[in-house]
Amino acid sequence: MVVGKVKPGSYVPTLRGKTGELDALARLSPLAKDCTTPVIDIPKPPDLSTTETFEKIAEKVTLIRDIWGTAHSLYIDLSRFGSNESADGRPHPVIKTFELARQCRLRAIPVCGTTLTRGPGTEYIDAVSKIAKQDGRGLAVKLVAFEFNSPESTVKELLATAELLNVGPENCDVILDFEAFDRLPADLHMKDRAASTITESIDALESIRPRSVTVSGSSIPERVGKQYDTAPLKTRRLELEIWKDIQGRNRSRNIGFGDYGIVYAFQSDGGAPVQPPCRVRISAEDSHYLYRSPPNTYRNLRSRVRRDGVLRDLPDCWGRRGIIGQGNSFTGAGNATSWVAWDTNLHLEGTARIVRRVMRYSDADETAADELDKWPWLQTELGIVEES
Repeated sequence: MVVGKVKPGSYVPTLRGKTGELDALARLSPLAKDCTTPVIDIPKPPDLSTTETFEKIAEKVTLIRDIWGTAHSLYIDLSRFGSNESADGRPHPVIKTFELARQCRLRAIPVCGTTLTRGPGTEYIDAVSKIAKQDGRGLAVKLVAFEFNSPESTVKELLATAELLNVGPENCDVILDFEAFDRLPADLHMKDRAASTITESIDALESIRPRSVTVSGSSIPERVGKQYDTAPLKTRRLELEIWKDIQGRNRSRNIGFGDYGIVYAFQSDGGAPVQPPCRVRISAEDSHYLYRSPPNTYRNLRSRVRRDGVLRDLPDCWGRRGIIGQGNSFTGAGNATSWVAWDTNLHLEGTARIVRRVMRYSDADETAADELDKWPWLQTELGIVEES
């Protein structure tokens, strides 16, 4: 087995490396963490010098070490950083990030893409190639929808990128990422059409045998308008429907599932400070319920979620308790960061359990999972949550 190999069938959520989403990971239950391999997308600090940027990256990597630990693998992506980021003879930020990850003993795997998404030029790709060679954990190659729209294109793009990276396909974890469905052609919004397209691409990849394959995407829209201040916007979890369809077509495959955190897949960093509306996403198995209310009305948001009963079938976890205000630690209304953390934690906990069920983990896996689920990770003495 290659060091750092992702467990087949892992849940691979893409999360921004910001405080709220990292807090959500820090409070993940052992059961959910056991089958989760997150992609941490490092934010790009705006308008900073190279030295200041490296200092921010160092703080972020240390925080990731503290919240995720060194026993489980994770992916680290710097998709917000361009190819031409080196200055004054300093290394590319992705090189610096993995130097720090190595010092922190993180089991970190770099994420790359094609020259179309990580260019212009090959500086980013060259940096990831050096990291993969030094760490020996392989790497992940993310292909976006227009790159895997046919079997021929999928194989061509992966082989071309692997050649540039100087690695064999057998050391590549492939992430086939629809990204935001609201930017894709209408035919890919149809589950059967999208599942057929991506199944053909997965069939073609079997000839070159990549280390793992994950199907990812996001049904979170770019905006949820004020008209939803009184009733939530309900959207299909299309990415989950497609993945389930793929798994149903061939149960012998171990295809990972990926999705995104609370933010829109193409949300940019920086910009002028704004006062955001209060919002929360509740992810049931078939739908997302997207709640929002005017700024500084989190108590109203909490009351609406509790009244609607959308949490009824979701797992008991740190995020769920924060959203409903259960326990002495959650008596306050919270703020934007805490609601992102609660939202993301509940989403991860629920989705990890769906992945385990759909993948039909073995009896041995489920026996171990039962023991993990009994571990008293929510007890007061652990300092995670205070019971009422």
